[in-house]
Amino acid sequence: MLACTLVFVAVPIAMNPTADLRVTSDGGAAALRADDPAGRSATRSPTAPTSSPPGTAAAPPATTAPAPTPTPASMVDEIVTRTNAERATAGLPALTVSPCATEQAAARTALLAAEDRFEHDPLEPVLAACDARAAGENLALGYPTALAVVAGWMGSDGHRANILGDAYTQIGVGCATGPRGLLCAQVFLG
Repeated sequence: MLACTLVFVAVPIAMNPTADLRVTSDGGAAALRADDPAGRSATRSPTAPTSSPPGTAAAPPATTAPAPTPTPASMVDEIVTRTNAERATAGLPALTVSPCATEQAAARTALLAAEDRFEHDPLEPVLAACDARAAGENLALGYPTALAVVAGWMGSDGHRANILGDAYTQIGVGCATGPRGLLCAQVFLG
């Protein structure tokens, strides 16, 4: 029997040193476990109070046979393409691929996979490294294809908000294989 754990999280951040972290209603700050797939979203907002509602479960995609394991490199371009297709459907311009955001996404997923972690690290280093005003991040763990990753993100309000964020103009994607499977990240810049 094939068991598959699918988890995703999203976080946007704007450069605002007085902002409080707010977790949105589609997710929470509860610890993520391999047996408890959950998504969470966070935003930086100068007026939002700090809160931690419980996480929401992400339903695994139905499969009849094990999917071939994709290579991280083969998923990166397809995730960008599918993300821009979602933006086009919503009447938004395509995001351009940023070498800096791509480097940040690849480094973040490599570190998380190496440390067997699935959580957001602060985005302030991304803002500084890429000289950006705003940054956001979506994470996905255990999805077998780029189609499943983007569909999972689009099914979650926080992740969808990042993908369709009109403040973002650039994207970088990175994927790495870790002990719990393929981990992918989108880093958005504005």
